[in-house]
Amino acid sequence: QIAMRFERFSEARDTVTAEVTIHATAPIANLFWGRVNLLSSRSRLDAVRQLLDRYEPQAWKWPDVLDKTCLRVMEKYRQGEPVIMVGNLPQRGTEEYRIYPFVKEAQANLLYGPGGTGKTNIACFLALLALTGHSHAGVNAYVDGVKPLYLDYESDQDDLNDRIRDLRKGMGLQGDLEIPYRRCFHALSSEIEEIRRHVIEQGIGFVIVDSLGTACGGKPEEADSILQYFSALRSLRVPTLTISHTNKENKLFGSVYTWNQARNIFEVKGGQEEGSDEMPIGLYHVKINRGKRIKPFALKFLFSDDGTKVENANILDVLALEDSAPIPMRILGLLRHGALTVKEIAEQLNVPEASVRVYMARELRDRVVGFKNGTEPQKYGLPKREEG
Repeated sequence: QIAMRFERFSEARDTVTAEVTIHATAPIANLFWGRVNLLSSRSRLDAVRQLLDRYEPQAWKWPDVLDKTCLRVMEKYRQGEPVIMVGNLPQRGTEEYRIYPFVKEAQANLLYGPGGTGKTNIACFLALLALTGHSHAGVNAYVDGVKPLYLDYESDQDDLNDRIRDLRKGMGLQGDLEIPYRRCFHALSSEIEEIRRHVIEQGIGFVIVDSLGTACGGKPEEADSILQYFSALRSLRVPTLTISHTNKENKLFGSVYTWNQARNIFEVKGGQEEGSDEMPIGLYHVKINRGKRIKPFALKFLFSDDGTKVENANILDVLALEDSAPIPMRILGLLRHGALTVKEIAEQLNVPEASVRVYMARELRDRVVGFKNGTEPQKYGLPKREEG
C-alpha cells in the first residue's frame, strides 16, 4: 500500500507548490519527499523519476498515479468552503462565548497591553477555565471543559508550568490538571498544518498564541504578515486568543489589520508595583464586532506560597496607578485606601496642589467628602457608597 501526504501549500503567480511525502506502508519505506509544483508536468515528472528508481516500477504506473493524485488535490485545494444558507440557523445564545467576556466562539480574540501588565497570567487563567468549564471571579465559561493549546513564542515550558500550577492551587482546582503546550519559533503560517493536525487529532477546543509579534513571521506593521497570520488562525476552526503589545504611544502595535481582523479586543492596563504580592489589572473592552462593549472592570492576581489567587478588583485601584488615566479617576483610586489631604494627593500623583483643589471643587464635588480634625489640614475621603 502507498500513502501520500500533501502539506505546506504555497501559491505564487501561476504556481501552486506543496511539500509531498510518499511512503509505502507494507513494508514501511520512504519513497519520496520534496516540494512539487502541482501545476507543472516537468515538476511531477521529476518526482516520478525518483519513484521509478525506488519502488516496483513494474507494479505501479507512477506517471498516471501522481498525475491523478495531484489533480484531485488541486480540485480540493481550489474548492474552498461550501456555500451555506444563513438567516435561519439556530440561535447560539450564551454559547456565543467560549469564555465570557474574553473569548467569543469561533472567533479571533485579542488581548493587548504594555509588557508586565499580566497578559500571560490572564491567558493561563483563561486556559484553566476552558479546561475545567468553571467560572471564576466573574469570568464565565459557557462550555463544558475543552482542551486548550498554548502556543508560546516568548517564554518556556518551565515558566508556563509554574504559572499553571500556582493558578490551579490558588483557584482551588482539584486534580493534576495540565495544559497542552508547544514551544514555537517559526511563523504560525509556516507550520499551521502541523498545528491544525494536532488540533484535530487531540480535540483541541481553544488556542492561545503568545504573542503576535513573533508568531506573524514578519514585521507586525506590514499587512502581509498580519493577514497571513489571521488567515492561518482562521483555518484552525476553534476560538483563539492572541496576545499582543503596545507601541511607544501605548496604542495597539502593528498594522491596522490587527485591529480589523480581531473580532473581540481587550486592552490591559495596570501591573505589579515593586515589592508587591498583588497585581491589579484593568481590562478595557475596546472592540467587538457584534454586540455591546462592556464597561471597564478589573481583576487582581495575588501571589503567595499557597498559589496564585484571582479576585475581582475595583477599576479605580488600577486607574490610581496609571499616569495616562484622568486625574479625577486617579484621585478616586487613591481615596479608596483612606482619606488624604490635598498635599498628600498632589505628592502621590505628582500634580500641582492647585489642580487637585480644582478637581475637588468641580468634577469630584459630589463624589468626595471633606472633613477636618482639630487643627490638622482638611482631608478628603469617599462616602461609604464609593468605597466598595
